[in-house]
Amino acid sequence: MIFASLNAFSQVSEDNICGYWYTENNEAIIEIIKTGSNNFNGRFCWLMEPDEPDSTNDNYGKPKIDHHTGLPYLRTMILQDAFYIGSGKWKGKIYDPRHGRSYSCNISISEDSDIMIIKGYIGVSLIGKRVIWTRTSSCK
Repeated sequence: MIFASLNAFSQVSEDNICGYWYTENNEAIIEIIKTGSNNFNGRFCWLMEPDEPDSTNDNYGKPKIDHHTGLPYLRTMILQDAFYIGSGKWKGKIYDPRHGRSYSCNISISEDSDIMIIKGYIGVSLIGKRVIWTRTSSCK
């Protein structure tokens, strides 16, 4: 019984996905929140370069715009309709702003809840791209 109790504390729960996550290259922070009884969504809340850096661009100094959606990057939804499937794993959709495409994704979180592994794919999950995000305490 003691072993079962200790094991339960080491397992990842449904809400462990919530919080702030640095993207793989630390260029952005994504805030993930629970949006329904079993849904989670994530938006950009911080960007290393939130404004257009190119002084020859008409939008110089203004917020960077996702050219695929026409919306500012900050607050753009990147993780959509993720839901917990158990054992520290979620399924959902992930948006890639560099290519303007959304992909199905599988998400898993380490037992200490500090590392998130996201695998985006089209069709079959055997083929796709894997990225690693790390937890941070705030949106800066």
